Amino acid sequence: MTAASSHRLRFLVGVALAALLGAALLRAFVSGASRQIADEAEERKAIVTLQAATSLVQSAGDGDAVRKVLVAWQARTPSVSQVRVFLADGMRLEASTAPGDAGERAAPRRLQREEKPLYDRSQRIAAAAQTNREEQQARKAEIEAAPLGGGRLSLAGPVEKDRAPVGLVEIETALQPAPRTPGWSGFLLAVIAPLAAFALLSLVETCLGLVAEQSSLDHLAGVQHPDLVQRVVPVLIAAVGELRGDRSVGDHHALGHILRIKRGCRGRPRNAR
Repeated sequence: MTAASSHRLRFLVGVALAALLGAALLRAFVSGASRQIADEAEERKAIVTLQAATSLVQSAGDGDAVRKVLVAWQARTPSVSQVRVFLADGMRLEASTAPGDAGERAAPRRLQREEKPLYDRSQRIAAAAQTNREEQQARKAEIEAAPLGGGRLSLAGPVEKDRAPVGLVEIETALQPAPRTPGWSGFLLAVIAPLAAFALLSLVETCLGLVAEQSSLDHLAGVQHPDLVQRVVPVLIAAVGELRGDRSVGDHHALGHILRIKRGCRGRPRNAR
């Protein structure tokens, strides 16, 4: 292996390793970006779903009407695993479709000690809503969204009465399928294509170098290559005459330049070069 070939091989290996590393990093970046876009889309859908549930609760009022509306809404909303309605007046859980809120814990009832985070959440959302009303601008977020793991979300928004917050609606989304991970085919093609182009150019360069080197050696040695065209053409002409039956190839000098052909225009012989 020559020094140039050794340098070319090392350069090719370095380019291949760098390309593989770049493809792996690019795939990781694309996967992360796809996951982030999917999460943001699911959050926007969940916010719209929460607003629909809040509108139903405010239209139903309170009591059994709210609970019936929530049960019917939950049955036709598979994207939500549970919904709860909390009212600050009396610190009570007005309605719930959560599996844990059944039996003795069924709504309506007062909140228990371990449910204080729900009360604190209601206070934060009420304060944000009241501030926005007073300032007449949406400076603070009135909807809270928190991840639960596995692509699930917990969202809560205010329940209002006479434009004043009186409680909240809290929903939890159902488990969502994981976003599709980009495959390796496109990234590997991006690696193989430049490497193949480099290898092809390297092969062409090597062949041209060998031809130039051979030509230089022949020139230094004084080697002259025969002009094959001048030698082949008379032989072909003689072969054509043999096929036509005019004369045998043996009667014609293979290296001659003039061939007599008997058949010609009006029976006159003519020369062919």
